[in-house]
Amino acid sequence: MLRSSRNIFELLTDCSMLPLLLLLLAAGSVKSEQQHHVWVVEVNSGSEAAVRSIARSHSLDYHGQIPHLRNKFVLRLSKDSPAAQMRRAKRGGLAMHEVVHRSLERHPGVAWVSYQTELTRGKRDFQRVERFSNVKRLGQPDGQQRDVSDFSPSELNHHAESVFTDPLWPRQWYLHDSRTNPNQPKLDLHVIPVWRRNLTGRGVVVAVVDDGLERDHPDLVANYDARASYNYNNNTSDPMPKYVDIEEERHGTRCAGEIAMQANNSHCGVGIAFNARIGGVKILDGRMSDLLEARGLSHALDYVDIYSASWGPTDNGATMEAPGPLASEALETGIRRGRNGKGVIYVWASGNGGAFDDNCNCDGYASSVYTIAVSSATHGLQPPWYSEHCAATLATTFSSGSKSGEKMVSTDLRHQCTTEFTGTSASAPIASGIIALLLEANPSLTYRDVQHAIVWTAEVAPLQHNLGWETNAAGHKFHHQFGFGLFNGAAMVKLVDPAIWRSVPPKRIVELDGWNCRHGWQLGRSRSLRCSLTVEPEVEDRVKYLEHLQLRVNMTYPVRGNLAIFITSPAGTRSQLLTRRKLDKANSGLPSWAFMTVHFWGEEPAGQWTVEIQDQSESSHSGQQGLLERLQLVLHGTETQPDHRARAGGFRSYNRAYNSVKNIIEEDRESVASRLMAYYNRLFDSAQHLGYKNRIRPEPQSWLKIIDNN
Repeated sequence: MLRSSRNIFELLTDCSMLPLLLLLLAAGSVKSEQQHHVWVVEVNSGSEAAVRSIARSHSLDYHGQIPHLRNKFVLRLSKDSPAAQMRRAKRGGLAMHEVVHRSLERHPGVAWVSYQTELTRGKRDFQRVERFSNVKRLGQPDGQQRDVSDFSPSELNHHAESVFTDPLWPRQWYLHDSRTNPNQPKLDLHVIPVWRRNLTGRGVVVAVVDDGLERDHPDLVANYDARASYNYNNNTSDPMPKYVDIEEERHGTRCAGEIAMQANNSHCGVGIAFNARIGGVKILDGRMSDLLEARGLSHALDYVDIYSASWGPTDNGATMEAPGPLASEALETGIRRGRNGKGVIYVWASGNGGAFDDNCNCDGYASSVYTIAVSSATHGLQPPWYSEHCAATLATTFSSGSKSGEKMVSTDLRHQCTTEFTGTSASAPIASGIIALLLEANPSLTYRDVQHAIVWTAEVAPLQHNLGWETNAAGHKFHHQFGFGLFNGAAMVKLVDPAIWRSVPPKRIVELDGWNCRHGWQLGRSRSLRCSLTVEPEVEDRVKYLEHLQLRVNMTYPVRGNLAIFITSPAGTRSQLLTRRKLDKANSGLPSWAFMTVHFWGEEPAGQWTVEIQDQSESSHSGQQGLLERLQLVLHGTETQPDHRARAGGFRSYNRAYNSVKNIIEEDRESVASRLMAYYNRLFDSAQHLGYKNRIRPEPQSWLKIIDNN
């Protein structure tokens, strides 16, 4: 036996004793099993030699530095160590990994350490085995494919079903105006006018972070980008999915197809950015961890422009999870260093938990200020049954609705096609494709420019018949399920024209405490807690025009799902940050959770803000008690007004005639202007002949302005 005056904890955390201790633990083990014990350490010096020394002293293998994350290194339990064959051998009441972990924490060269635990992540679609196979190939013979620029405006506008040779193009109802009645709301994302300007995603790289990518699929192979791809589940460069009968890894391939299916190759359909480069970053095959997420979200950070993610914490109405420290650092690093400092674009599916009363503000990925949360609208221009009520949703694209309703076209495994892609999983890649077109139009856009372009151009008209639309003090219409409305590809591209676009001012962040809860900080008997905070005018010297707003809440409560939270701005705009979640029975309360809303975009923050926290349980009095320990308001915005807003007089206006827009594109625009001018000139000449001498003949450019404004 070892004899020492030191207590057992000191013995277990003495680096010099680790090899002997591990040997003793191994000798006492009754069960051998391969382990997945991984640590990430931050070493102040950043020295590889120092990290290798730490690894050796703990019988750990050195697995390199995490790219793009500052001084973060990976250590794994050595296969050569006797301890690697143990499962949970204990000594002194500590599990083996706890022994190593505490020793690493006490090491003077280690600033921070994280033991990697397994996370549960779900894909945001509803998989069916049914596929659209053996599609009849239509159109041109091989070698006679037509480029989109070869098509006339009339072909693009009035004969969408014949524009492309791809057999499923006619079923991509969300890309061409498929209405049979022109009085119905507009049913597309206004992408055809962008294509007609020869913007198809060239030069833009999109990485689908998911469960793999069938890189040799006939509709993807031409756009596949190996540099933007990797398999982090088994550390190989090949992102190919597994082929099994149940829960096949087809999700990533479906997401990729919506973005970058090749046009006019007589296979499947047409990707929104059909000339973009597409990569697959595989992380959803097996054990998920904070480390794996960080690697996926920062893969080829110096190369990738857009990361598309259609997964997240389980959408079950009871889970509340945010990115871990490594994934959080990866996201922040991406927006600061990606695209040569302009920031990569993270697009996130908002979630499918509507049937469980879930809220994407309980998902720290979708509610991050660094991501673009995308929701869904159905073919019937309604919120789908799985849509989540969420103040963090920025905007909406299309997806499936009822079981028998229209769904989405994409690529599928085994070189096949699908017409069955569903959920917000299908909405996020559509947004990624439109953003790829935007970046081709103006490669100088920052990640915040992209966010502003979405907010400023999102269309409400097709969805305005749905109840729940509100208007904030800056003129933005918003909805708790649709965000600011439907993506409008043509309007976004027009807005960011490099000839006129000026990047939004630098971002400022202000954190404010000092809330006054008039009747105390206890939630119980009254079942409602009301607090106020006055933002002084001098704050607007830093943030005068809001973008995102966060409310950090630290609160104890025995049934978290009973809580609902509202915040009201000085201008009277009210946003619901948290809805009641009946299935959430957690007793952990809200431990420093950051809720986020985009509903105050463009408003000025000075004045009194009000927060109301309610217990909305169905019983007349739940008898539950909770303590609000801290509230903090975090303002994200700019000191000066963005140029595009200033040019519009500081107030968002909407095209009331948007539903009648018929995808007029550049050549049509000019030909229509020419016909109008010729017609007016005849009237003008007649008026002159009749003696009306004071009329002014409009210049040709005036007619273009008239068309653009109608």
